[in-house]
Amino acid sequence: MEILIAILWYLQLLIPGITYTQSDINNLIQENNKAIHSVKKDVQQTTQIMNDYNNKTNNQWKKIIEEWEDPPPDPILD
Repeated sequence: MEILIAILWYLQLLIPGITYTQSDINNLIQENNKAIHSVKKDVQQTTQIMNDYNNKTNNQWKKIIEEWEDPPPDPILD
């Protein structure tokens, strides 16, 4: 999944400061499937994107992205 996050980051579809849910990420992947597939076909470009993502994103950005991996607890409704 990290490669898809990196590609979304590369395509500038993820905005710093916003928390994304699993559904948000899945929707972005579906809406941009053609562009993502195009990037993934080029192994060299994909490798460069992963390197850039790992080297250029700061820890705060990665924490924002990782928050969606653990779904928030269900709200308590009275």
